[in-house]
Amino acid sequence: MSTLYQLMAAAMLLCLAACSSGNHSSAPPAPTARFQVIHASPDAPRINVLIDGTLWASDLDYGDGLGEITFPAGSHAVTIQANTPAGPVTVLGPTDSTFVADTDYVIMVEGDTASLSSVVFPHVLSVVASTQTRVQFLHAIPCVECVADIYLTAPNADLATSTPFGGGSVSYQSGLDPIDVLAGTYQIRLTPTGQKTPVIFDSGPITLVGGADLVITALQNTVPGSSEVVLTAVDAWGNNGRLYDINTPANVRFVHDAANVSALDIAATVSSVTTPVATGLPFGGFTNYGAFAPGDYSFAFTPTGGGTPLGTKALSLWAGKERTIYALGTLASFVTEATWDNRRRLATAAKLRIVDGSPTSGSVDIYLTAQGAGVASATPWYSGVVFEDFTALQQIAAGAYDLTVTSAGTKTVVLGPVPLTVSNFGIYTVVIKDTVGGGAPLGMVLLDDFQSCLYGSPPRLIHALVC
Repeated sequence: MSTLYQLMAAAMLLCLAACSSGNHSSAPPAPTARFQVIHASPDAPRINVLIDGTLWASDLDYGDGLGEITFPAGSHAVTIQANTPAGPVTVLGPTDSTFVADTDYVIMVEGDTASLSSVVFPHVLSVVASTQTRVQFLHAIPCVECVADIYLTAPNADLATSTPFGGGSVSYQSGLDPIDVLAGTYQIRLTPTGQKTPVIFDSGPITLVGGADLVITALQNTVPGSSEVVLTAVDAWGNNGRLYDINTPANVRFVHDAANVSALDIAATVSSVTTPVATGLPFGGFTNYGAFAPGDYSFAFTPTGGGTPLGTKALSLWAGKERTIYALGTLASFVTEATWDNRRRLATAAKLRIVDGSPTSGSVDIYLTAQGAGVASATPWYSGVVFEDFTALQQIAAGAYDLTVTSAGTKTVVLGPVPLTVSNFGIYTVVIKDTVGGGAPLGMVLLDDFQSCLYGSPPRLIHALVC
């Protein structure tokens, strides 16, 4: 059963205790309204929220929302900024809106970046009983034909005899009014409007906590899995959670960067069952992302042809998450490293990561400069990177660059300059490697969009690689 709302409950109890105390004044309080903002644009970067030119929230990520913020009722200017590699850029507003006292406004930032908009959903503020959960469903998947019925039922209830929640369907940029239901265990399912099948999203059993005021939004899925829908939930206190379809897998790929190991066989063990996942993976080679059922795994790395495993990697795989496991080091000192790979594609930037997989490189500085500019007067993009370290999967502006690696603290080049060209929506990974057998000269393994592979269309979708 999902613990999404159980996590929210702890924070709510703390807030109830804190909010019941405070200073009291004989003067009547000024009328106030409340608002929440939810980031629902699948290809937009993190956003900032400004009210009347004052920053109220920064770096709100896709699928996350703010808790209810109280501010004076009346006219206010709302501005949304996108955090691009060049800095914050205003993408919506400032928009003057009148906020009525004792009303809560859910402001949804939605649509593709090229057609970004904000939709406001107001409702009257009221207290949610401790035995009830207030639920409001909103639809933010940028798809005109995607109209759905939402079912909130007891677990495994027969949809044939069930009524859609709120009595009607929801389409893009619309939603249902908040409804109070008894707290307890439920299941959320979505079907095409007017139909009982197919089920296009199934949450499995979830717990709705008493006293919670939840906004649940249908978003475009940007993680592994066949469902095009993911649900995000935010409560009045700003606790966020994500609900994936029950069939959502984890994705894992493998990279061989152990220079004096000619080839590797990789096997995965979960619940005492061992399954081969790669055979004869050569040095400098990598697999596509593969789907794994969520669970606790042990991955064993064995030289092709048999023998004792050089090493193992224990990893908990979570639904909707993507990992890369790197085989590093040497026969004598074999190690593994794993990264989290957030491959949501951005309309405003490329994403680049550098992994130091060279055991002989020592501590290095990494430069990303204009092509032909050199590093003599440049500042490192990352400094003091050592073997097994990796950078963030960081936004960079689209364009042509030279990637140069130097000994840390010096301008002595150990690799490069290597010309790289990156594009908006692109995902790029560079793995530094030794030469075959170990040592210099250093080289690179180029992954993701550096390869001549095809992704799903449009390019912001992150379906599996097809090579």
